Amino acid sequence: MLRFSNFFVFSMFLHFVFLVYFPDQITRSISAHEQYVVGPWLKTFPKKVIRRAPTYIIWPGGACFLCWGSLKIAHDATDAEDYSHRP
Repeated sequence: MLRFSNFFVFSMFLHFVFLVYFPDQITRSISAHEQYVVGPWLKTFPKKVIRRAPTYIIWPGGACFLCWGSLKIAHDATDAEDYSHRP
């Protein structure tokens, strides 16, 4: 009984040396829709951007504003503390 590795080596030998066609091989061509990948996306791109813009602006913008605000408050508090310790 052949192990898997022996069967694999034997089938590759038959395929490449004798160019044997195995009927269980998958052969197919790419359809026109699969070749035209970017085109359908470009048609719907402006609508999607306009629809999703509030989400894309509010969440990252809000996160950046909160980060900047926190740093500004901490910087101002540090400056006030440094000013109070001056002679």
